[in-house]
Amino acid sequence: MTPQELTSITSLLSRGAKALEKSDDYRHKELARLMRNKVRQLNKKYNGQK
Repeated sequence: MTPQELTSITSLLSRGAKALEKSDDYRHKELARLMRNKVRQLNKKYNGQK
């Protein structure tokens, strides 16, 4: 995966999570949490970051 692809994917996940967190629905908040965890995993895997 190229750095540009990784940046694009993590950006989309982060923006989606931010939008979902504004909802009052607990399912949306849980999905947002899972999306943020995936961003962290991708960054750690491809960039060696936490």
